[in-house]
Amino acid sequence: MIGILLTLLGTLGQEIASALGKQSVAARELHLYTVASLHLLAGVALWVILAAIRPSAFIFSAASLPTFLTRLILEIVLAHLGILALVRADRSTFGFFRALTIPLLAGIDLILGYPLSFWQIIGLIVIVVTLALLWGGPHLQRAGRGLVLTTAILAALTLSLYKYNITHFNSVAGEQLPIHLGLLIYFWILARYQAKANLWQAIRQPSALSQTLAQGIGGVIESFAYQFAPASVIVGAKRAAAVLWSTVAGRLMFKEENFRQKLGWVIILTLAILLLAIG
Repeated sequence: MIGILLTLLGTLGQEIASALGKQSVAARELHLYTVASLHLLAGVALWVILAAIRPSAFIFSAASLPTFLTRLILEIVLAHLGILALVRADRSTFGFFRALTIPLLAGIDLILGYPLSFWQIIGLIVIVVTLALLWGGPHLQRAGRGLVLTTAILAALTLSLYKYNITHFNSVAGEQLPIHLGLLIYFWILARYQAKANLWQAIRQPSALSQTLAQGIGGVIESFAYQFAPASVIVGAKRAAAVLWSTVAGRLMFKEENFRQKLGWVIILTLAILLLAIG
């Protein structure tokens, strides 16, 4: 229960940041690489503060390097495709199809030794069928779907590596601080030298500061959730909340259509995820 609550809070913060970031790029206030950098900045700062206050919370084992470096590379690819998907796909489209991570993670958890009950299997089937119907249906925009699906697949791999590393080698801070720092450096270089954008000037804008804090705080809160439950359960809660928040944000901030129909699909998907979480 603690893990799910942390996930709900963390996901809300990240959706606020994503919606504000999409809005900033659409209005040409910020470049997408600047948005990506801003979304990482506060998280890195918070992890540094945590490590400084409690040095014992920062544990990094050299034995984790093979899986850690693999995760870092995949995280960079995932983050780059994710920021493109953020700009090109509707918020509700992004939220729904990222739910594909759930059955993928459940399969990985099964391989790793986490058993699945009958009701969890039913929940997974409902999720897959729901996403298949949405893919062929008229309720979601098609723009950016391929990018979203690719990020869902990559997220299953990176989250499994993250869960493995914090279980066997590193603390949460020891794993997440260098990962987020690496991502921040990557996007800062792109923003500075390719987009010719100044991160420090951008952060002075109220919208930029708001999304920086929302993403940073939300990401840190969510990171600790994986200590309290299997990855498939946490990601299930994350995706259920993300679908709801993104559908609401799409309607309120971007005037997306078919809100009632989408809300019905949100309920079906959430019930399926609940079967997975409590089955």
